[in-house]
Amino acid sequence: MPSAVAVATRAPTPAANKYVVVGPTNKRYTPATKKLPESLVLSARNVEKQEFDPARHLNIIPPKKILRMADIGLEGVGISDTAVSEPFSLWTEDAIKQMRAEIFSEAMLENCQVSSSFASNMVRGYNAKLAPFIHRAFYSPELLGAVSAIAGIDLVPAFDYEVGHCNISFNEKKPSQAELEKMGEDGDKT
Repeated sequence: MPSAVAVATRAPTPAANKYVVVGPTNKRYTPATKKLPESLVLSARNVEKQEFDPARHLNIIPPKKILRMADIGLEGVGISDTAVSEPFSLWTEDAIKQMRAEIFSEAMLENCQVSSSFASNMVRGYNAKLAPFIHRAFYSPELLGAVSAIAGIDLVPAFDYEVGHCNISFNEKKPSQAELEKMGEDGDKT
């Protein structure tokens, strides 16, 4: 598999202004303005801490479909032939609970919860001290190998900001009684 550095020197550059990337418009630190549901935070914190174990915490199921750059009319653009994949599984339920426990910890929310013009609630800029499980998981050779295979290029986190970011979204609308009953009915069918 080629490395990002080797491929980057050979990849053609698109014509100026042909592709436009739009990003957040914030220029400064912006605290989050939407309060997280207390039930979300408390349930996440009520988890027994575990060390990351790839055998226990990884549930890698490769995507059924991967689109190539040629499939979207951009053959030869970028550093990899992979354009996009269908969603795929990486984590077990235990791993997700561990990550949520770190993301919704008091220290994390006090120090790293922010907002931007793109996302009203996110946690970013956290490091291995605040999130040891997440960092061990994202730097594990097993995870990096699987994601690199899907991307078609060797991937490695270059700095902690690539690992230390999580957008948080939640439904602010309370369900009606009819919606709650329907959810209960649907839950009984599975």
